[in-house]
Amino acid sequence: MFTAANLQVIFDLLTKILIFLERPIVQLQIILIILTFLITWLLSKSLDFLRFKSKLPLKLNKLNQKSLIFINYLQFPLIALTLLILLNNFMNSQNWVNGLVIRTTTVTIIFTLYRLFLSISYIIFHKTTVKHYHYRFFIPLVLLFIGFQIINEITDIQQLANVVLAKFFDGVITIGGLLQATIGLYLWIYALSGIQDITYRLVKNKTTISSGIIEASLTLIRYLLIGLAILIALTNLGLNTATIAAITGGLSIGIGFGSKEILSNFISGILLLFEGALKPGDVINLDNEMATVKKLSIRSTTIITPNNVEKFVPNQTFLTSSVITYTGSDRVIRLLLPVGVSYNSNPEQVIELLIQVGQDHPEVLTTPPPSVYFIGFGESSLDFELAVWLDNPIVHKRVTSELNLAIWKVFNQHNIEIPFPQRVVHIQNN
Repeated sequence: MFTAANLQVIFDLLTKILIFLERPIVQLQIILIILTFLITWLLSKSLDFLRFKSKLPLKLNKLNQKSLIFINYLQFPLIALTLLILLNNFMNSQNWVNGLVIRTTTVTIIFTLYRLFLSISYIIFHKTTVKHYHYRFFIPLVLLFIGFQIINEITDIQQLANVVLAKFFDGVITIGGLLQATIGLYLWIYALSGIQDITYRLVKNKTTISSGIIEASLTLIRYLLIGLAILIALTNLGLNTATIAAITGGLSIGIGFGSKEILSNFISGILLLFEGALKPGDVINLDNEMATVKKLSIRSTTIITPNNVEKFVPNQTFLTSSVITYTGSDRVIRLLLPVGVSYNSNPEQVIELLIQVGQDHPEVLTTPPPSVYFIGFGESSLDFELAVWLDNPIVHKRVTSELNLAIWKVFNQHNIEIPFPQRVVHIQNN
């Protein structure tokens, strides 16, 4: 809880901040820094306009798309850094105090290196993956760094971090401990996720180990490190070992009663990862709906339907129920199209035309080749089946539609009738 001493510390810090901001040379530096970044923004927008008018982005795109990425990410920080260096030199020539400008220049250098790192990442790695960590990890990290630099310039950040917010059991919660236990834990979790992704790609490309075993091992290590980080976070909150043991013991009892499903999904996820029964990119049929596996995690599996709808399926579903996979050993599937023609048709001609339709479609495999089966004599039709092979199960519905349309056209050209069921009703008068 807050004490008079803690309140006095915060009051003294606020007083120092106000005194610092009231100094004319500090106000001058703040105004100059704001003007510098305003000019930077105007120059950056002007360069964007000139590039657009001269169609330079289009030329760069054709010549080297990577150059355009570097320009987009480094243009603003490099202009700002140049102007800040000029401002520093000017203030030194006038013998003005420029500590705040120097600190801003240092932060801008760090920011420039960060933007350089981002541009290289977008060039090397997949855009969606980099974008995910860009907004959820790197931006919070940079903002945190800049915030600490600003606070450290104004006051003693260590003194502020040691301010006690509350007492909990036998420990005390400080501002610094609370930040480490929240923001620090958040950044640690995302850092581990990024390290796992990079390690998975490197190990997968350099070894012959099953991708499922690699992903399962890395996932287990990540969760262990997250658990260790949680313990460290609790320690930073001022909790001793006995208190942590009491809290985790109480939680374990509650978890034992209410987390049977969670534990089952966790174990199922480990088994799925180690066995490699499902992999990202696999095409499955779940509840009579085709979908593509996007991601496997410890608790659930993310799948995407052809309608671009994401579903999170509990892992135990894949171990306790029947699931059809079209890509278990390979991605090749057979597509059967039933076709009925009138009894006036020549079966040999029908077979020849159906095989030709299958061969003409660009997505039908030539090996195995298309085949036709004369499966029987219906009530009003001769019944056939066209069998074709595809190497992409997810397109089977579209290919079926295109093949049916082609069959309709070729039958019309050769005057082959596709009959429909007919019934003759006799009405007897009594």
